[in-house]
Amino acid sequence: MSSLAIFVDQIMRPSFLPNYEAPARRPAQPVAEEKLRQALACLKAAGKPVSSRWVMDYTGYTKQSVCHLLYKLEQEEEVVKIQPLGEKLHGKAFTLWELR
Repeated sequence: MSSLAIFVDQIMRPSFLPNYEAPARRPAQPVAEEKLRQALACLKAAGKPVSSRWVMDYTGYTKQSVCHLLYKLEQEEEVVKIQPLGEKLHGKAFTLWELR
């Protein structure tokens, strides 16, 4: 038996190869209803008008996800969008969100 055949035989043994049962999977994202509940819980916990950034930090969701959730909750009349007149933060107008 050649040394190449011995090496190939040794490499192909199950004990040599990594023992993976399944590929690693990313944890599943919460469903939309759960995200809405968490956004509402966030606003309830705040107890005052907060920015979308505050909701992002509290829930850990992305900016796009939080904006989508807040606008959906506004359409369902569960939250109110507050835009203070004449007030700007770093030269930009800002929006606050509050429970109804």
